[in-house]
Amino acid sequence: MFCRHCGAIIPDDSRFCPQCGTQVLTSTAGTAGATGATGGAGWQQGFGQQQAGTGPAAAPTRGAAPQYQQGFGQRQASFGQAQAGYGQQQAGAAPQYQQGFGQRAAATGALLLDAGKMTRYNGKGPIGPVTGSGTLYIYDDRIEYKKTSGDQRGYMLGPIIGNLIAREGARKNPVDVYYFRDIASVEQGKYAGTLATMVIHKKDGKAVSFVPGGRGFKTGDIVQKMCALVSQYL
Repeated sequence: MFCRHCGAIIPDDSRFCPQCGTQVLTSTAGTAGATGATGGAGWQQGFGQQQAGTGPAAAPTRGAAPQYQQGFGQRQASFGQAQAGYGQQQAGAAPQYQQGFGQRAAATGALLLDAGKMTRYNGKGPIGPVTGSGTLYIYDDRIEYKKTSGDQRGYMLGPIIGNLIAREGARKNPVDVYYFRDIASVEQGKYAGTLATMVIHKKDGKAVSFVPGGRGFKTGDIVQKMCALVSQYL
């Protein structure tokens, strides 16, 4: 071997260089081998620890699913809960549009039909004394009868007195109102067996009939329309 200081040849069993006296170090090969062996073992140990700790070769804990399987199972469980919630919604309540179906819209007081001139009498019989003349209007919550004359039974005392009584009645009470909440039903009738009438049956048991005016004998169409319109709001 050679001296690391002066480069002189040194016998293998010498501890000092014979030329410069520098101490000879331990065999380089042996030291390197030992270091390599130690380092290799350490590297392998570290590699083994890495494998044991985080690598795919690490054995999973008994009874526990791998992490990716656990996450998948949780996602499936959440999806199952969503399905269960959807089922409860279907079982517990009808969809909103179905709940609203068949229910009458809230009344707004809107005018639906100007039915024109009408003569009114009490009851639902084929004939009766006239209790008013005027114009009938149908709203979405009520019927209004705006009178031009009131009860005409005063005509039995003569036309002049009867006219005065009828006009005074209309002046004092110009509008009669029939709210749908007070009406039990409506139906078509006949006045004197010829003219169609709309008969209103009130919940208090009383009835009142309206005869369209100015249409001659062709009163059926307007009466049918009036009855159908009111019926759908009762």
